[in-house]
Amino acid sequence: KSNDFYISEVYVNEGIRLKRLFPRAKGSGDMIKKRTSHIVLKLSMAKEIKEEIKEEIKAKKKEVNIHGTKI
Repeated sequence: KSNDFYISEVYVNEGIRLKRLFPRAKGSGDMIKKRTSHIVLKLSMAKEIKEEIKEEIKAKKKEVNIHGTKI
């Protein structure tokens, strides 16, 4: 569920710079640097939900026998 997650970490790093020419007077041009950024967003689950998921996985493992078929 989307409600189970929360934002644990957010940071922005510098990305590449795109270099473009901007026309100026008398046929010259100025350099424009279009900056970009890398946005990192880390999501985490609440501890209670993690424990519930682990318990569900353990229960599913118990249902499967040695030959890989469900009992």
